[in-house]
Amino acid sequence: MEGKTHKIHVKGGPPECPLCRNTMREVIQKNKQPLVFTRGWTPVSIFYVCVREGCMVSIRKNDSCIKQWDKINNPSTAPKCQFCQKPMRVFVRSDRFCIMQCRDKSHYPYQVARGNAESLPPLKGDKDANPEK
Repeated sequence: MEGKTHKIHVKGGPPECPLCRNTMREVIQKNKQPLVFTRGWTPVSIFYVCVREGCMVSIRKNDSCIKQWDKINNPSTAPKCQFCQKPMRVFVRSDRFCIMQCRDKSHYPYQVARGNAESLPPLKGDKDANPEK
């Protein structure tokens, strides 16, 4: 059940991750019923997530940026890596969250991330990333 303004649907299930090209997983989250109904509230939210180490990105099912990934990751328009000058892989969301990665074997994996710090994937060796350990 999606709102009237949500017209973007991904046919054929979850898309492939633009960073690692693995198929993303579909996650359904139940939303609590608010005291006062607000515009855009739905009983469930559907997300696509990539759980591969190094990616760990998520996006709402109805995000308009899913359709733009192919245009952005086109080798002629993609940003170039500062080390090897090859096209980087780009993940973007409509909330201006962006991750660019280069996994070329000629250098260490290189990543540039912009957006809200709470949304960014954890850094390797970050002790606060897993408070249970």
